[in-house]
Amino acid sequence: MKLFPILRSTRLAAMAALSAVAILTAPVPGASAQDRIEMGIVSGGIIIGATGGSGTLYFNGQAYRISIGGLSVGFTLGFKAADVVGEVFNLQQASDINGTYSAIGAGATLGVGASVATLVNGRGVELRLRMVQLGLGYSLALGGMNIILR
Repeated sequence: MKLFPILRSTRLAAMAALSAVAILTAPVPGASAQDRIEMGIVSGGIIIGATGGSGTLYFNGQAYRISIGGLSVGFTLGFKAADVVGEVFNLQQASDINGTYSAIGAGATLGVGASVATLVNGRGVELRLRMVQLGLGYSLALGGMNIILR
């Protein structure tokens, strides 16, 4: 019967979606609930990749709008969109969020996927992020994400 492969793929998609929700909603041990970040990011490219998006930094009871941009160089192919949430550490003032957060990585996205990352800028601000991605792509690249307070 051809029904079993359909049920199996539907079950896998449901499990992936539930895993993604669990990653986004799980608390990070030792995190302050008040300093957090939420972002919507899109990225894509062929060889050279570009990333852009926007979001909100929640710091000391205030909400600050942020812009995200970046480039990656290496092997990049495809298009992805991601919802990102996370905790922010070592932030003394809101403007400390400004800066470049570097990453070297490899990854593949086919449909829905979830991941976690820890990024640090030159001021020592640490972002512990959880992401749910949707798209089709592969990358093996050196890149950076630039965050700017609006």
